[in-house]
Amino acid sequence: MARDQSLSLSPSKISGVCGRLKCCLGFEHELYATAGRAPAAGQCVVRSGVEMTVVAVDEEHGRVLLSSSDGEECSISLEEWDGAREDA
Repeated sequence: MARDQSLSLSPSKISGVCGRLKCCLGFEHELYATAGRAPAAGQCVVRSGVEMTVVAVDEEHGRVLLSSSDGEECSISLEEWDGAREDA
């Protein structure tokens, strides 16, 4: 988990005051494990025949905010994003 989060593997840095592995590493691991699949702001995708742009990404809640050129906005899950067709 420490490697996934790009932390030092020094026991003193990844141990809590109790002397055991920090609890937060386990709680945050899923967030870091899925971080690579989130799109970058400004990336384009065609959704339901409409070209949309990524406005923001909320990785903590697993949501992507999209906006079309006519101002229409929608929020989709990262799972939906994985299934969307990206424009090259």
